[in-house]
Amino acid sequence: MSHNHDLQIAAIRLERARTEARMAAFVSRPKLDVSVSGEKRQSSFIGLPFGGSGISRSRYESYGTSAGMNWEMDLWGRIRAGHSIARTEAKAAKYELEAARLSIVAQAVRLWVQLAEAQIQERLAGESVLLLEQTLSQVELRLNAGRGNALNVQQARVSLSEAKSTVVQWRVRSEKLARSMELLAGRNPSGTKLAVTELSRLPSPPSVIPAGIPAELLTRRADIVAGLARIHAANLSIAEADAGLLPRVGLTSSVGTSSDELKGLLNGDSLIWSIGGSLSQTILFPDEQQARLNSRSLKAKEAVLSYRQKIMAALHEVETALNAGSLLSVQRRHNKVAVENAQQILALTDQRFELGLANAATLLDAQRRLLISHSALISVRRAELENRIDLHLALGGEISVEDAP
Repeated sequence: MSHNHDLQIAAIRLERARTEARMAAFVSRPKLDVSVSGEKRQSSFIGLPFGGSGISRSRYESYGTSAGMNWEMDLWGRIRAGHSIARTEAKAAKYELEAARLSIVAQAVRLWVQLAEAQIQERLAGESVLLLEQTLSQVELRLNAGRGNALNVQQARVSLSEAKSTVVQWRVRSEKLARSMELLAGRNPSGTKLAVTELSRLPSPPSVIPAGIPAELLTRRADIVAGLARIHAANLSIAEADAGLLPRVGLTSSVGTSSDELKGLLNGDSLIWSIGGSLSQTILFPDEQQARLNSRSLKAKEAVLSYRQKIMAALHEVETALNAGSLLSVQRRHNKVAVENAQQILALTDQRFELGLANAATLLDAQRRLLISHSALISVRRAELENRIDLHLALGGEISVEDAP
């Protein structure tokens, strides 16, 4: 959270939006200009005044100070609308930062769950390698004793090689996920092993989400609230454009001194002042006026449609996650039963193999079936946890029983 670059970018955007909102408030302030000027000029006249060869010169000095103020009277609310737009954009940026923060947390938890699964799967494949090595040793002893055949030995070797390949496959997966976690944390990728607590099993999913969650929970989603703020800003931009078509009224005043001597600037007799007003109107052709208003109106319509799309997408995400959660729960129960049955089958097959009532192919098939069933159970547990992460994102955060109607 402290070094993630995407989060830092979102924070900078928020700070920039707040700065622009403060700058928009400055527009309503009177503008004050202060200046100090000085000029010294010499002119040469050849042959004047009587056409002789002499040169006459004329020198001129002028000094002045002035301070002028210009203030636009916001009679039609154009400046106020611009300030409100900037403040609304800052609010939207704040909500987008919250959405980015929640997304980063979800990505971190998702990567952790995937990394934990990869480590558990790698350990499971390693246990299968040890078991298959024992099986291969037993099959080879039977072949040497004349009670087996070469086909069973080759089958055991193939199964052992496949199990070793699976170990490497999950190790590669773990390394990729570890590098992804480093990138998410804003760290330079390194070859060192990431310090993550290895689990013997994945944690169980949280309690079941209560039925009948009100749709009002979606309004706490930061991206949806940001979309609503964008609509408000777009509507304000229409009001700003309308006010921009009306005349601008301003008040101007100035005060200063002017003298042909520098020391004369401090003399009260050289004081110059003025005060007045101004009325200005930008003349636009009707088609240009309509084009400007249409541009703002289309932006507002786009914001409304974007907001509706986010609402529909959020409802879709919630419904999908809730349905998937129920189905994954059923699938996990089936996988658990499959693992228990596969364990019983392997135990019975191993006993029959020791008594010579089952061949090596049957034993290898029972071992492979247990590995597949156990691996599938781990994967469905990971899928349940990821689905819960998706549901929390869809609902804008964690859900408690109190949120149920």
